[in-house]
Amino acid sequence: MEGALHTTFTFDTDPTDVTFCDPSTGLVACGTMGGKVLLHSLKGTPEGSAQDSAAAPPVKAFDLSGHARASSGTDLSHGVTNAVRAVEVVDSGRGLCAGLHNASLCLVDIETGSLIRCMRPDSSDHAEAKERGVSRVLCLEDMFGSGRVIASGDESGTVALWDARCSERAGGGRPGANSDCFAEIFPHDDYVSDMMIVPGKKSLLTTSGDGTLCLIDVRMKHGGGYAMKLKHRSEEDADDELLSVDVVRSGQKVVCGTTSGALNIYSWGAWNDCSDRFPGHPDSVTSVIAIDEETVLTGSSDGLIRVVGIQPNKFLGVLGEHSEFDIERLVMRKDKAYVASVSHDPKIKIWNSSLLLGDDDDPGDRDEPDKAVAREPETGPSTDAHREAPDARDARDAREASEDSEDGAKRRKRKKRDRGAHKIPKRLQQNAKDATANFFADLM
Repeated sequence: MEGALHTTFTFDTDPTDVTFCDPSTGLVACGTMGGKVLLHSLKGTPEGSAQDSAAAPPVKAFDLSGHARASSGTDLSHGVTNAVRAVEVVDSGRGLCAGLHNASLCLVDIETGSLIRCMRPDSSDHAEAKERGVSRVLCLEDMFGSGRVIASGDESGTVALWDARCSERAGGGRPGANSDCFAEIFPHDDYVSDMMIVPGKKSLLTTSGDGTLCLIDVRMKHGGGYAMKLKHRSEEDADDELLSVDVVRSGQKVVCGTTSGALNIYSWGAWNDCSDRFPGHPDSVTSVIAIDEETVLTGSSDGLIRVVGIQPNKFLGVLGEHSEFDIERLVMRKDKAYVASVSHDPKIKIWNSSLLLGDDDDPGDRDEPDKAVAREPETGPSTDAHREAPDARDARDAREASEDSEDGAKRRKRKKRDRGAHKIPKRLQQNAKDATANFFADLM
Protein backbone atom coordinates (compact mmCIF):
# COMPACT_ATOMS: atom_id res chain seq x y z
CA MET A 1 0.00 0.00 0.00
CA GLU A 2 2.76 2.44 0.93
CA GLY A 3 4.61 1.62 -2.28
CA ALA A 4 1.88 3.31 -4.30
CA LEU A 5 2.18 6.66 -2.48
CA HIS A 6 4.26 9.17 -4.44
CA THR A 7 4.04 12.24 -2.18
CA THR A 8 1.80 14.16 0.21
CA PHE A 9 0.94 17.87 0.27
CA THR A 10 -0.21 19.35 3.58
CA PHE A 11 -2.30 22.52 3.98
CA ASP A 12 -3.26 24.98 6.71
CA THR A 13 -6.96 24.46 5.90
CA ASP A 14 -8.83 21.52 4.45
CA PRO A 15 -8.50 21.08 0.68
CA THR A 16 -11.74 20.87 -1.29
CA ASP A 17 -10.72 19.93 -4.83
CA VAL A 18 -7.67 19.10 -6.93
CA THR A 19 -6.77 19.03 -10.61
CA PHE A 20 -3.64 18.31 -12.63
CA CYS A 21 -2.20 20.90 -14.98
CA ASP A 22 -0.50 19.89 -18.23
CA PRO A 23 1.74 16.84 -17.54
CA SER A 24 4.78 18.67 -18.95
CA THR A 25 4.56 21.27 -16.17
CA GLY A 26 4.26 18.79 -13.32
CA LEU A 27 1.89 21.16 -11.50
CA VAL A 28 -1.06 20.28 -9.27
CA ALA A 29 -3.75 22.88 -8.49
CA CYS A 30 -5.66 22.65 -5.20
CA GLY A 31 -8.63 24.60 -3.85
CA THR A 32 -9.05 25.14 -0.12
CA MET A 33 -11.72 26.05 2.42
CA GLY A 34 -9.76 29.22 3.12
CA GLY A 35 -10.57 30.61 -0.33
CA LYS A 36 -7.17 29.98 -1.91
CA VAL A 37 -5.96 28.14 -5.02
CA LEU A 38 -2.48 26.69 -4.52
CA LEU A 39 -0.11 25.36 -7.16
CA HIS A 40 2.30 22.60 -6.11
CA SER A 41 4.96 20.93 -8.24
CA LEU A 42 5.54 17.20 -8.52
CA LYS A 43 9.02 17.73 -9.92
CA GLY A 44 11.64 17.14 -7.29
CA THR A 45 9.28 15.48 -4.83
CA PRO A 46 10.83 12.27 -3.50
CA GLU A 47 8.81 9.23 -4.46
CA GLY A 48 7.16 7.50 -1.53
CA SER A 49 7.53 10.57 0.69
CA ALA A 50 4.68 9.78 3.05
CA GLN A 51 5.83 12.46 5.48
CA ASP A 52 4.07 15.81 5.61
CA SER A 53 5.42 18.17 2.98
CA ALA A 54 4.30 21.37 4.74
CA ALA A 55 7.88 22.60 4.53
CA ALA A 56 7.59 22.65 0.73
CA PRO A 57 5.73 25.89 -0.07
CA PRO A 58 3.40 26.08 -3.07
CA VAL A 59 4.86 27.33 -6.33
CA LYS A 60 2.09 29.92 -6.54
CA ALA A 61 -0.89 30.93 -4.41
CA PHE A 62 -4.04 32.80 -5.43
CA ASP A 63 -6.18 34.27 -2.65
CA LEU A 64 -9.80 34.55 -3.80
CA SER A 65 -11.35 34.90 -0.34
CA GLY A 66 -11.92 38.63 -0.87
CA HIS A 67 -14.37 38.01 -3.72
CA ALA A 68 -17.34 37.37 -1.42
CA ARG A 69 -19.53 40.14 -2.75
CA ALA A 70 -21.61 40.04 -5.87
CA SER A 71 -21.68 42.90 -8.36
CA SER A 72 -24.69 44.32 -6.52
CA GLY A 73 -22.61 44.68 -3.36
CA THR A 74 -24.63 42.12 -1.39
CA ASP A 75 -22.55 39.85 0.83
CA LEU A 76 -23.35 36.28 -0.23
CA SER A 77 -21.07 34.47 2.19
CA HIS A 78 -23.23 35.24 5.29
CA GLY A 79 -20.29 34.99 7.63
CA VAL A 80 -18.95 31.81 6.01
CA THR A 81 -15.45 31.81 4.52
CA ASN A 82 -15.68 32.12 0.76
CA ALA A 83 -14.32 28.64 0.12
CA VAL A 84 -13.08 27.42 -3.24
CA ARG A 85 -15.43 24.50 -3.90
CA ALA A 86 -14.08 23.38 -7.30
CA VAL A 87 -11.02 24.05 -9.46
CA GLU A 88 -10.25 23.25 -13.13
CA VAL A 89 -7.56 24.05 -15.72
CA VAL A 90 -8.98 26.05 -18.68
CA ASP A 91 -7.99 27.70 -21.96
CA SER A 92 -5.41 25.05 -22.95
CA GLY A 93 -3.56 25.34 -19.65
CA ARG A 94 -3.30 29.14 -19.61
CA GLY A 95 -5.64 29.64 -16.68
CA LEU A 96 -7.48 28.18 -13.73
CA CYS A 97 -11.20 28.44 -13.04
CA ALA A 98 -12.23 28.35 -9.39
CA GLY A 99 -15.84 27.82 -8.34
CA LEU A 100 -16.63 29.60 -5.08
CA HIS A 101 -19.09 29.22 -2.24
CA ASN A 102 -20.79 32.48 -3.22
CA ALA A 103 -21.71 31.17 -6.71
CA SER A 104 -18.85 33.03 -8.44
CA LEU A 105 -16.52 31.56 -11.04
CA CYS A 106 -13.09 33.23 -10.99
CA LEU A 107 -10.57 32.99 -13.85
CA VAL A 108 -6.90 33.25 -12.86
CA ASP A 109 -3.88 33.52 -15.18
CA ILE A 110 -1.43 30.78 -14.17
CA GLU A 111 1.67 32.53 -15.49
CA THR A 112 1.10 36.00 -14.05
CA GLY A 113 -1.07 35.07 -11.08
CA SER A 114 -3.49 37.86 -11.88
CA LEU A 115 -7.26 37.63 -11.55
CA ILE A 116 -8.77 37.96 -15.03
CA ARG A 117 -12.44 38.26 -14.10
CA CYS A 118 -15.23 36.81 -11.99
CA MET A 119 -18.46 35.47 -13.48
CA ARG A 120 -21.75 35.08 -11.64
CA PRO A 121 -25.12 33.55 -12.50
CA ASP A 122 -28.29 35.50 -13.23
CA SER A 123 -30.02 34.86 -9.88
CA SER A 124 -33.44 35.81 -11.23
CA ASP A 125 -33.63 32.73 -13.44
CA HIS A 126 -33.86 29.90 -10.96
CA ALA A 127 -32.55 30.49 -7.45
CA GLU A 128 -30.92 33.14 -5.34
CA ALA A 129 -27.17 33.35 -5.81
CA LYS A 130 -26.60 32.48 -2.14
CA GLU A 131 -28.24 29.10 -2.87
CA ARG A 132 -26.10 28.47 -5.94
CA GLY A 133 -22.69 27.72 -4.52
CA VAL A 134 -20.58 26.02 -7.21
CA SER A 135 -20.11 22.29 -6.62
CA ARG A 136 -18.38 21.20 -9.85
CA VAL A 137 -16.42 22.82 -12.71
CA LEU A 138 -15.57 20.91 -15.90
CA CYS A 139 -13.49 22.07 -18.88
CA LEU A 140 -14.99 21.00 -22.23
CA GLU A 141 -11.70 20.84 -24.13
CA ASP A 142 -12.17 17.15 -24.95
CA MET A 143 -15.59 17.97 -26.41
CA PHE A 144 -14.82 20.99 -28.59
CA GLY A 145 -11.03 20.84 -28.94
CA SER A 146 -10.66 24.06 -26.99
CA GLY A 147 -10.54 24.78 -23.28
CA ARG A 148 -12.39 28.06 -23.68
CA VAL A 149 -15.78 26.64 -22.67
CA ILE A 150 -16.52 25.27 -19.21
CA ALA A 151 -19.54 23.69 -17.55
CA SER A 152 -20.48 24.25 -13.93
CA GLY A 153 -22.88 22.54 -11.55
CA ASP A 154 -24.20 24.14 -8.38
CA GLU A 155 -26.15 23.55 -5.18
CA SER A 156 -29.52 24.32 -6.81
CA GLY A 157 -29.11 21.59 -9.47
CA THR A 158 -28.32 24.02 -12.29
CA VAL A 159 -25.83 23.19 -15.07
CA ALA A 160 -24.40 26.23 -16.92
CA LEU A 161 -21.96 26.87 -19.78
CA TRP A 162 -19.44 29.70 -19.48
CA ASP A 163 -16.87 31.47 -21.63
CA ALA A 164 -13.47 30.75 -20.07
CA ARG A 165 -11.22 32.68 -22.47
CA CYS A 166 -8.32 34.13 -20.54
CA SER A 167 -7.10 36.60 -23.17
CA GLU A 168 -10.28 38.47 -24.05
CA ARG A 169 -13.68 39.38 -22.69
CA ALA A 170 -16.61 37.19 -23.65
CA GLY A 171 -19.49 38.54 -25.66
CA GLY A 172 -21.49 35.54 -26.82
CA GLY A 173 -23.74 35.12 -23.81
CA ARG A 174 -27.49 35.39 -23.63
CA PRO A 175 -28.92 38.89 -24.16
CA GLY A 176 -30.12 40.50 -20.96
CA ALA A 177 -28.18 38.10 -18.74
CA ASN A 178 -24.59 37.57 -17.62
CA SER A 179 -22.50 38.18 -20.74
CA ASP A 180 -20.15 35.31 -19.86
CA CYS A 181 -22.91 32.69 -19.51
CA PHE A 182 -23.80 30.89 -22.74
CA ALA A 183 -26.65 28.77 -21.44
CA GLU A 184 -28.30 27.30 -18.34
CA ILE A 185 -30.38 24.20 -17.79
CA PHE A 186 -32.09 22.89 -14.65
CA PRO A 187 -32.01 19.06 -14.83
CA HIS A 188 -31.83 18.33 -11.09
CA ASP A 189 -33.79 19.24 -7.98
CA ASP A 190 -30.76 19.05 -5.67
CA TYR A 191 -27.03 19.78 -5.82
CA VAL A 192 -24.93 18.56 -8.77
CA SER A 193 -22.55 16.03 -7.24
CA ASP A 194 -20.48 15.10 -10.31
CA MET A 195 -20.25 15.66 -14.05
CA MET A 196 -18.21 14.24 -16.91
CA ILE A 197 -17.83 14.37 -20.69
CA VAL A 198 -19.11 11.28 -22.50
CA PRO A 199 -16.14 9.98 -24.55
CA GLY A 200 -16.64 10.52 -28.28
CA LYS A 201 -19.90 12.44 -27.83
CA LYS A 202 -20.88 16.06 -27.33
CA SER A 203 -22.76 15.14 -24.18
CA LEU A 204 -22.47 15.47 -20.42
CA LEU A 205 -23.40 12.98 -17.73
CA THR A 206 -24.39 14.57 -14.41
CA THR A 207 -25.38 13.11 -11.04
CA SER A 208 -27.21 14.75 -8.19
CA GLY A 209 -28.22 14.53 -4.56
CA ASP A 210 -31.79 13.93 -5.75
CA GLY A 211 -30.69 10.46 -6.88
CA THR A 212 -30.92 11.12 -10.63
CA LEU A 213 -28.53 10.60 -13.53
CA CYS A 214 -28.93 12.98 -16.50
CA LEU A 215 -27.66 12.94 -20.08
CA ILE A 216 -27.29 16.46 -21.52
CA ASP A 217 -26.46 17.28 -25.15
CA VAL A 218 -24.21 20.28 -25.76
CA ARG A 219 -24.17 21.95 -29.18
CA MET A 220 -22.65 24.99 -30.85
CA LYS A 221 -25.25 27.43 -32.14
CA HIS A 222 -25.20 28.95 -35.60
CA GLY A 223 -23.69 32.37 -35.36
CA GLY A 224 -21.83 31.62 -32.12
CA GLY A 225 -22.58 30.52 -28.62
CA TYR A 226 -23.61 27.18 -27.19
CA ALA A 227 -26.83 25.48 -26.15
CA MET A 228 -27.84 22.50 -23.99
CA LYS A 229 -30.73 20.08 -24.11
CA LEU A 230 -31.76 17.49 -21.54
CA LYS A 231 -31.97 14.16 -23.37
CA HIS A 232 -32.60 11.64 -20.60
CA ARG A 233 -33.18 11.63 -16.86
CA SER A 234 -33.32 8.60 -14.61
CA GLU A 235 -35.99 8.02 -12.02
CA GLU A 236 -35.44 9.63 -8.64
CA ASP A 237 -34.24 7.47 -5.78
CA ALA A 238 -35.45 9.01 -2.54
CA ASP A 239 -33.32 6.64 -0.44
CA ASP A 240 -29.99 6.96 -2.26
CA GLU A 241 -28.04 9.93 -3.58
CA LEU A 242 -25.81 9.58 -6.65
CA LEU A 243 -22.38 11.02 -5.80
CA SER A 244 -20.06 10.19 -8.69
CA VAL A 245 -20.06 8.90 -12.29
CA ASP A 246 -17.80 7.48 -15.00
CA VAL A 247 -18.13 5.35 -18.14
CA VAL A 248 -16.57 1.94 -18.92
CA ARG A 249 -17.05 -0.95 -21.35
CA SER A 250 -16.55 1.18 -24.48
CA GLY A 251 -19.25 3.59 -23.38
CA GLN A 252 -21.87 0.88 -22.85
CA LYS A 253 -21.90 1.00 -19.04
CA VAL A 254 -22.25 3.99 -16.73
CA VAL A 255 -21.02 3.48 -13.16
CA CYS A 256 -22.36 5.68 -10.33
CA GLY A 257 -21.30 5.79 -6.69
CA THR A 258 -24.05 6.11 -4.07
CA THR A 259 -24.47 7.09 -0.43
CA SER A 260 -25.40 3.50 0.47
CA GLY A 261 -22.00 2.22 -0.70
CA ALA A 262 -23.30 0.39 -3.77
CA LEU A 263 -22.20 0.96 -7.34
CA ASN A 264 -25.20 1.50 -9.63
CA ILE A 265 -24.43 0.33 -13.18
CA TYR A 266 -26.60 1.69 -16.00
CA SER A 267 -26.72 0.29 -19.53
CA TRP A 268 -26.40 2.97 -22.19
CA GLY A 269 -29.83 3.86 -23.52
CA ALA A 270 -31.70 2.38 -20.53
CA TRP A 271 -31.79 5.43 -18.30
CA ASN A 272 -34.85 4.84 -16.11
CA ASP A 273 -33.09 2.57 -13.65
CA CYS A 274 -29.78 0.78 -13.19
CA SER A 275 -29.38 -2.61 -14.85
CA ASP A 276 -26.88 -3.90 -12.27
CA ARG A 277 -25.93 -3.07 -8.70
CA PHE A 278 -22.70 -3.98 -6.90
CA PRO A 279 -22.81 -3.62 -3.09
CA GLY A 280 -19.77 -4.11 -0.89
CA HIS A 281 -18.41 -0.71 0.08
CA PRO A 282 -19.12 -0.19 3.78
CA ASP A 283 -19.81 3.53 3.29
CA SER A 284 -20.61 6.14 0.62
CA VAL A 285 -18.76 5.94 -2.71
CA THR A 286 -17.90 9.59 -3.17
CA SER A 287 -15.68 9.25 -6.25
CA VAL A 288 -15.42 6.89 -9.25
CA ILE A 289 -12.80 7.17 -11.99
CA ALA A 290 -12.18 4.69 -14.81
CA ILE A 291 -8.71 3.16 -15.09
CA ASP A 292 -9.52 1.25 -18.26
CA GLU A 293 -12.60 -0.21 -19.93
CA GLU A 294 -13.20 -2.78 -17.21
CA THR A 295 -11.70 -1.34 -14.02
CA VAL A 296 -12.46 1.68 -11.83
CA LEU A 297 -10.98 3.34 -8.77
CA THR A 298 -13.43 4.18 -6.01
CA GLY A 299 -13.01 6.59 -3.12
CA SER A 300 -15.15 5.84 -0.10
CA SER A 301 -16.07 7.50 3.17
CA ASP A 302 -14.22 4.74 5.02
CA GLY A 303 -10.95 6.26 3.79
CA LEU A 304 -9.94 3.53 1.33
CA ILE A 305 -9.15 3.84 -2.39
CA ARG A 306 -10.21 0.55 -3.98
CA VAL A 307 -9.60 -1.04 -7.36
CA VAL A 308 -12.86 -2.57 -8.60
CA GLY A 309 -13.57 -4.72 -11.66
CA ILE A 310 -16.84 -4.03 -13.49
CA GLN A 311 -18.82 -6.96 -14.91
CA PRO A 312 -17.64 -9.25 -13.54
CA ASN A 313 -18.00 -7.12 -10.40
CA LYS A 314 -15.29 -7.78 -7.85
CA PHE A 315 -12.77 -6.03 -5.61
CA LEU A 316 -9.28 -6.34 -7.06
CA GLY A 317 -7.18 -4.43 -4.57
CA VAL A 318 -6.60 -1.36 -2.42
CA LEU A 319 -4.43 1.43 -3.82
CA GLY A 320 -4.17 3.46 -0.61
CA GLU A 321 -5.98 5.13 2.25
CA HIS A 322 -6.47 8.36 4.20
CA SER A 323 -6.64 6.63 7.57
CA GLU A 324 -10.09 7.18 9.10
CA PHE A 325 -10.87 10.31 7.06
CA ASP A 326 -13.51 10.35 4.33
CA ILE A 327 -12.27 10.55 0.75
CA GLU A 328 -14.03 13.35 -1.11
CA ARG A 329 -12.40 13.41 -4.54
CA LEU A 330 -10.21 11.31 -6.86
CA VAL A 331 -8.62 12.77 -10.00
CA MET A 332 -6.36 11.06 -12.53
CA ARG A 333 -3.82 12.94 -14.63
CA LYS A 334 -4.35 12.85 -18.40
CA ASP A 335 -1.36 10.59 -19.01
CA LYS A 336 -2.60 8.31 -16.18
CA ALA A 337 0.75 8.57 -14.39
CA TYR A 338 -0.71 9.81 -11.11
CA VAL A 339 -3.93 9.83 -9.11
CA ALA A 340 -4.67 12.57 -6.56
CA SER A 341 -6.97 12.06 -3.58
CA VAL A 342 -8.68 14.69 -1.42
CA SER A 343 -9.90 13.84 2.07
CA HIS A 344 -11.30 15.56 5.15
CA ASP A 345 -7.80 15.78 6.61
CA PRO A 346 -5.67 18.78 5.49
CA LYS A 347 -3.75 16.65 2.99
CA ILE A 348 -3.75 15.78 -0.68
CA LYS A 349 -2.01 12.52 -1.54
CA ILE A 350 -0.51 11.73 -4.94
CA TRP A 351 -0.47 8.05 -5.88
CA ASN A 352 1.65 6.30 -8.48
CA SER A 353 -0.91 4.71 -10.81
CA SER A 354 1.73 2.74 -12.77
CA LEU A 355 0.94 -0.11 -10.35
CA LEU A 356 -2.55 -0.22 -11.85
CA LEU A 357 -1.45 0.01 -15.47
CA GLY A 358 1.25 -2.64 -15.28
CA ASP A 359 3.91 0.01 -15.98
CA ASP A 360 7.05 -0.30 -13.88
CA ASP A 361 8.68 2.80 -15.33
CA ASP A 362 9.02 5.89 -13.13
CA PRO A 363 6.15 8.25 -13.98
CA GLY A 364 8.52 11.16 -13.53
CA ASP A 365 10.36 10.04 -16.64
CA ARG A 366 7.28 10.92 -18.69
CA ASP A 367 7.83 14.57 -17.78
CA GLU A 368 11.51 14.37 -18.76
CA PRO A 369 11.89 12.20 -21.87
CA ASP A 370 15.64 12.85 -22.09
CA LYS A 371 16.15 10.79 -18.93
CA ALA A 372 14.50 7.72 -20.34
CA VAL A 373 16.82 4.75 -20.39
CA ALA A 374 17.17 3.05 -23.74
CA ARG A 375 16.88 -0.72 -23.58
CA GLU A 376 19.12 -2.94 -25.60
CA PRO A 377 17.35 -5.31 -27.99
CA GLU A 378 17.24 -8.87 -26.82
CA THR A 379 19.21 -11.34 -28.90
CA GLY A 380 18.45 -15.02 -28.95
CA PRO A 381 21.02 -17.81 -28.57
CA SER A 382 22.92 -18.73 -31.70
CA THR A 383 24.52 -22.03 -30.75
CA ASP A 384 23.07 -25.43 -31.58
CA ALA A 385 23.08 -26.30 -27.90
CA HIS A 386 20.28 -23.80 -27.30
CA ARG A 387 18.09 -24.83 -30.23
CA GLU A 388 14.68 -26.28 -29.42
CA ALA A 389 14.67 -30.05 -29.14
CA PRO A 390 12.34 -32.03 -31.46
CA ASP A 391 10.39 -33.47 -28.52
CA ALA A 392 9.85 -30.00 -27.04
CA ARG A 393 8.78 -28.66 -30.42
CA ASP A 394 6.22 -31.46 -30.82
CA ALA A 395 4.85 -30.78 -27.35
CA ARG A 396 4.55 -27.09 -28.17
CA ASP A 397 2.67 -27.88 -31.40
CA ALA A 398 0.27 -30.11 -29.48
CA ARG A 399 -0.42 -27.33 -26.97
CA GLU A 400 -1.14 -24.85 -29.76
CA ALA A 401 -3.53 -27.30 -31.39
CA SER A 402 -5.35 -27.77 -28.10
CA GLU A 403 -6.14 -24.05 -28.02
CA ASP A 404 -8.55 -24.62 -30.90
CA SER A 405 -10.29 -27.48 -29.14
CA GLU A 406 -13.23 -27.25 -26.78
CA ASP A 407 -10.93 -27.40 -23.74
CA GLY A 408 -8.87 -24.54 -25.15
CA ALA A 409 -11.99 -22.46 -25.62
CA LYS A 410 -12.95 -23.02 -21.98
CA ARG A 411 -9.50 -21.93 -20.85
CA ARG A 412 -9.69 -18.78 -22.93
CA LYS A 413 -13.14 -18.00 -21.50
CA ARG A 414 -11.80 -18.49 -17.99
CA LYS A 415 -8.85 -16.19 -18.72
CA LYS A 416 -11.22 -13.56 -20.12
CA ARG A 417 -13.37 -13.75 -17.01
CA ASP A 418 -10.36 -13.22 -14.75
CA ARG A 419 -8.66 -10.58 -16.84
CA GLY A 420 -7.68 -7.45 -14.98
CA ALA A 421 -6.56 -9.25 -11.82
CA HIS A 422 -3.05 -9.65 -13.24
CA LYS A 423 -2.72 -5.88 -13.37
CA ILE A 424 -2.87 -5.58 -9.58
CA PRO A 425 0.17 -6.64 -7.50
CA LYS A 426 -0.49 -9.51 -5.15
CA ARG A 427 0.03 -7.35 -2.08
CA LEU A 428 -2.77 -5.02 -3.22
CA GLN A 429 -5.06 -7.98 -3.92
CA GLN A 430 -4.40 -9.18 -0.39
CA ASN A 431 -5.29 -5.73 0.96
CA ALA A 432 -8.67 -6.01 -0.78
CA LYS A 433 -9.28 -9.46 0.73
CA ASP A 434 -8.38 -8.16 4.20
CA ALA A 435 -10.65 -5.11 3.81
CA THR A 436 -13.56 -7.26 2.66
CA ALA A 437 -13.03 -9.77 5.47
CA ASN A 438 -12.94 -7.00 8.08
CA PHE A 439 -16.13 -5.49 6.69
CA PHE A 440 -18.13 -8.72 6.90
CA ALA A 441 -16.62 -9.50 10.30
CA ASP A 442 -18.05 -6.24 11.63
CA LEU A 443 -21.50 -7.28 10.50
CA MET A 444 -21.45 -10.49 12.51
